[in-house]
Amino acid sequence: DGRFISVNPAMAKLYGYNSPEEMIRSVRNIYNQDQWYSTLQKTGKIKNCEYQISRRDGKKIWVEENARAVYNSEGKLLYYEGIIQNITERKQLEESLKHQVNIVCQMQQMILPKIE
Repeated sequence: DGRFISVNPAMAKLYGYNSPEEMIRSVRNIYNQDQWYSTLQKTGKIKNCEYQISRRDGKKIWVEENARAVYNSEGKLLYYEGIIQNITERKQLEESLKHQVNIVCQMQQMILPKIE
């Protein structure tokens, strides 16, 4: 039903909550990505899935998630478990690098004569 049954202190902090208990009480239906559910239903796992989340304070951050579906002996879905990490700094560095490469390419086109 989209609620957490267990949260560690690092995850609560990542989402802007003071404690795991506060996050469990407050957060409902955190995963609204259709692709996330679709992939989990098809393969039973998510590997290196990158997306943005909104923290409690409204700030957007980038995260990467690895998750898997856990089933009982009859094959009924019990829950999802996974690892999520903040990759905001990495995404910002990637954007900065892309921008720098673009500048270098533009400079190269301006400086080097066109050979025909």
